[in-house]
Formats: sequence, C-alpha cells, structure tokens
Amino acid sequence: MPGPDRQSVELGGHRGGEVLGRSVGRGIGEERGEPGFNIRAAALFLRGTEDKPSVPSLRISALGGVIAAAAAVAASVESEGLGRIVKVQTAYLERPSGRACPQIFIDIDRVAKA
Repeated sequence: MPGPDRQSVELGGHRGGEVLGRSVGRGIGEERGEPGFNIRAAALFLRGTEDKPSVPSLRISALGGVIAAAAAVAASVESEGLGRIVKVQTAYLERPSGRACPQIFIDIDRVAKA
C-alpha cells in the first residue's frame, strides 16, 4: 500500500508511474511499447518544463515483451546526456496463472548541467 507521500502520475490518460519525494517511476506498457513516446516522456521528466521542475531521478520499469523498449529508453537518455544509469534490476513476476513474467527496473539519476 502506498504511503501518504506517494501519488500517481498520469501520462496521456494512462497511469505512468509514481512520484515519491522528487523521484519519478515510469512504467512502460504494451500500448506504449514504442520507445519514441517513452524517450520523450523520460526526457521531459529529466529536463522539466516551464510548468514543472525536473526530477533528480527516474525509475523505468517494464514487463515481458517491452523490456527491450525500456532498455532503449534508458540508453537514449544516457546517450543524450540527460541522465546516468545507476542501477538495473531484473526479476520474474509470479502471475496467478503460475507462469512467471520477466521484469526489469532501471534507475537513472539526472545529470547536472555544466
């Protein structure tokens, strides 16, 4: 159960992640599996906008077939100099059907502008 300091973030009408303090979690779902949308979303979180300040860290998570898209997003963010990958975790999510589903979490810290 989420704590009182955690709130949902909506991206394009879909639940996009969770905010805890100033860190953002960004989940990549099947309907958003193309890396382009998610690269732009991650860049906006790390750059900030006129209305919203940037976040110091970002967690990208994905299940199954969109793990490659999550890796592409993280690699793009790092190659653009917006963030640095600081941790990668993998796991198998146990499903009610008894079949396990691969899962990945990629933690990225924003790179301070020089």
